[in-house]
Amino acid sequence: MRILLSMNVPYYPSHGGANRTNRSLLEGLAARGHAVSVVAPSLGTPPRNTNDEVRQLLSDRGVALDSHADYDSYTLDGVRVCAVVTPGQLAPALQRELAMSRADVVLASSEDPSQLILRTLLECGTAPVVYIGHTPVLLPFGPFSFFASPARRDLLARTAARIAVSEYVHDYFRDWGGMGSTVLNLYNFEPAASEVARRHYRGFITLINPCTIKGISIFSELARSLPGLPFAAVPTWGTTSEDLQRLAAIENVTLLSPVDDVREIFRQTRLLLVPSLCGEAYGRVAVEALVDGLPVLVSDFGGLREAVQEPAFRVPVRPIEGFSTRLDENMIPVPVVPSQDVEPWALAIKSMLESESVYQHHVRRARRLGETTAPTHDWAQVEEFFERVSMEEPMIVHAGTTVEQREQRGLAVEQDQKRSLLAAILARRASTAKGDAES
Repeated sequence: MRILLSMNVPYYPSHGGANRTNRSLLEGLAARGHAVSVVAPSLGTPPRNTNDEVRQLLSDRGVALDSHADYDSYTLDGVRVCAVVTPGQLAPALQRELAMSRADVVLASSEDPSQLILRTLLECGTAPVVYIGHTPVLLPFGPFSFFASPARRDLLARTAARIAVSEYVHDYFRDWGGMGSTVLNLYNFEPAASEVARRHYRGFITLINPCTIKGISIFSELARSLPGLPFAAVPTWGTTSEDLQRLAAIENVTLLSPVDDVREIFRQTRLLLVPSLCGEAYGRVAVEALVDGLPVLVSDFGGLREAVQEPAFRVPVRPIEGFSTRLDENMIPVPVVPSQDVEPWALAIKSMLESESVYQHHVRRARRLGETTAPTHDWAQVEEFFERVSMEEPMIVHAGTTVEQREQRGLAVEQDQKRSLLAAILARRASTAKGDAES
């Protein structure tokens, strides 16, 4: 099959759970002989590096790069990548790639809050569109939506199919979006590194993507209340300059640079914290840590309950209560955060790190949990799903039309199809009757 995916976050390097999951999905499909391509911006918003720095990272990996005016193209692990380097050129690049790839099915990732990608795919109408729901805050409905909108919900409902990466997301689609979805395991967890387990005890207590919705308030208070322990934070897409100033004021907090391979962070970590205050779709990084034998403490909420099935590794939180109309510097609505009780987190940390022997017990426990609960990737199921969707007629949404106009247009097309079918049936009946009369 020919499969194209587009998302409004960088494909490489991948620092978030959604783009890393998309990348492992495409690499796996390419390894199984499918023609796979992706269109994505070269840099995030706001950018945390430069196009030249990304090009250097690719060059260091021995990747040959073909630079054009508005985009770089290259092949990485079997996937053909169009990395758009000029702001505002994502839609034209996507249209060009759609024409070139002749994809049988196109995938729109939820990392597209403005729905620029989704609208472009539906307006082009070259292939059935599958929407991948990775991130509840980026869905256009529900209590954790950054940008709730009935019109955007309507556009999402026009897709041929929707993938939920967990049962939690499936229920979120149903309960808040009023639409169905198919739960597919898109996660591909690598076997654990064999030599890292005992090094963790001397590492950091780490939070990746320190920001409001990921629980920076819990993390910073814990670091202050446990001054004898080393903490580390890895700033990524949600972190603001205010967050960085907050962390810099805490003496026992170290900032680590984000890397493409999260295990480089794990090697410096003894305990991973995931104190999210919004509904995580699943919590990929928590399961990756468990598979690696790295103990975790996560919020007892949302998809994290599904990912981390050991109650001892989960801690209660009070979820965010909504969003204000103000945007932060990353263009993310500022959430309304209730006060948090960090004492259960502090007690859990002290218990896990009581001694080397106690800690190693939790290491073994984490690895067993990772081995028994990490999803097994069923490539045949994924391929069968895409093959089935590829046989559907694409839904075309015309540019500039309202929700009501699109519904009327869809009804008119359906009526035209019915009239054509009826005319064909009547013509066949007339022909048959004429033949009977002549015989």
